[in-house]
Amino acid sequence: LWLHRSFLTFPHPAASMVKKQRLAEPDSTAGAASVSDFIRLATKETDKEKTGLANRFSKLFAEGNSLSLLGSPGASPSAPPVKASSSSAAKEKEGSPEAEPTKASKKRKLTDEELKEREARTLFVGNVPLAWDEKKLRKNIREAVGDKYAGQLKPIWFRAIPLAGKWNWSDKMRKAGSIQKAFDADTADSKNAYVVLGAPEDVAVVAKAVNNFQADQTHNLRADGVGSGAVMKKFDRKRSVFLGNLPPRVTEAEIREVMSPAGTVDAVRIVRDKASKECQGFAFVRFAERSSVKEALNLWEATIQGRWIRIMKVQDETSSEKGKGKGKGKNKKGK
Repeated sequence: LWLHRSFLTFPHPAASMVKKQRLAEPDSTAGAASVSDFIRLATKETDKEKTGLANRFSKLFAEGNSLSLLGSPGASPSAPPVKASSSSAAKEKEGSPEAEPTKASKKRKLTDEELKEREARTLFVGNVPLAWDEKKLRKNIREAVGDKYAGQLKPIWFRAIPLAGKWNWSDKMRKAGSIQKAFDADTADSKNAYVVLGAPEDVAVVAKAVNNFQADQTHNLRADGVGSGAVMKKFDRKRSVFLGNLPPRVTEAEIREVMSPAGTVDAVRIVRDKASKECQGFAFVRFAERSSVKEALNLWEATIQGRWIRIMKVQDETSSEKGKGKGKGKNKKGK
């Protein structure tokens, strides 16, 4: 009887831990008053060194960088280790996140030299439709590049896949969820991909052809290099604006649509939570022309999913530190 009452009286330890964890988790953007504040809050867990605002902005904007916020927690975008097996089937699965080592064929770790060489010829592709597999992505890349490149497009592996509920509990569950295609399309409608090309010089050619390629009615692919080969990390603040107060399940298509009156959108970077893949409330938009920034700041009544969005100019680090990076938003006047 005492044992029975103890179970009724005292909650399960796991439930208490979950409750404490939820209470301890603050809002990731709470207290942010400027663009620089948002950048610092979003990168505080990934930046162990005291880097400048420009470097932190680069890591947020350039998903092709090896410090991508949208990569799997604890995983780098570099390709998975190569299998020892020489069969063609093993080679096709070499870069797949779902590939599991077997007793007959185990993976070996790449050396530092091999990792560096492979990273130099790896292409990052963002905003890939969830339903696409390796074959579909490879076909569309071929269509985008035409006769400009005819080399290899493998291995291909995917990251930042939004999965439903229980599939996020562990790395093994995430792999199983990817295989089962247990996607949570309500959280995010896209994923990222990494494609290994034939040579480092091919990355710039393929990235230029694939970037902004229209995958379907709601997805425009975003392509870049990886690591030192990433071009988007060398961002142009004069062509970029900051968007705040975004809904958690905003899509890139919605942002492009609301920003289109200002000019041609060159790239969109939605900052998402590593685990849930939901938007953390803000994003960056880069235009093809600098003059579009001024037009974007005048979109005072812009809304997404019924929410007013804040549009602010991205200043340099010095101006932001002095509080001059406020820009203009709804019912605000910039300096």
